[in-house]
Amino acid sequence: FSAQNSIMSRVIGMCIGVAVSLQNDDLTTAVVEGADTMKLREFSRRLRRQVELAREGVDQARQPASLILTSMTSFNIPHGIPVIVPPAVATLLLSSPQKKVMLDGDKPVYREFINLSLTIDHRVMNGSSAGAFLNEVKAKIEGFDLKTDLL
Repeated sequence: FSAQNSIMSRVIGMCIGVAVSLQNDDLTTAVVEGADTMKLREFSRRLRRQVELAREGVDQARQPASLILTSMTSFNIPHGIPVIVPPAVATLLLSSPQKKVMLDGDKPVYREFINLSLTIDHRVMNGSSAGAFLNEVKAKIEGFDLKTDLL
């Protein structure tokens, strides 16, 4: 992550790790190398393959991952505190979607929200950079365009 121009600046060769639950309450990490250069479709395909390998017992947990993604969506957990798994420098947790009432003008409407929680290694990143990173992730999620971002 870099504070120059954009917090989510491109880091060539960035590896993203994704937490994968296994039987017997075990947990491992599937690592996608070069995630920064992929469109969503390619990243999804590669991630599915890496998750399959992790569940088949191929150890990827020792591969360097700059950022670990973890999700509590399948457990209906609205928020949590992610743990950093070295050598990663940060872990981003996505909570399960929660419906909240908001006003659209004067009319109450339901909207779905997810909470994002980020734990960082302060030896690598400071809190203000982490906050700016989360704001940029939020903006990217809110501005996501399936047609543009998928291909």
